[in-house]
Amino acid sequence: MKVASPATVSRCGMVYMEPVHLGWKPLIKTWNEVNVDVMPSNFLDLIVKNVEGIFDKLLPFVKEQCRETIDSAIVNLV
Repeated sequence: MKVASPATVSRCGMVYMEPVHLGWKPLIKTWNEVNVDVMPSNFLDLIVKNVEGIFDKLLPFVKEQCRETIDSAIVNLV
């Protein structure tokens, strides 16, 4: 998608949004929705709550306080 022109994307009927604009929380939401039939909802809610709480603090720390050999995208870290 990085090299596709807007015309190519529109012909495919896709709407592409950069991960930078979406953030990482849609990944957690999608994971939660995919696992609804696999796990009881109270477990999923607890996992999502804890993961969001941890990543809210961890991701800024990694990006601001740590040195990466190869710069990583937030969504890849999640």
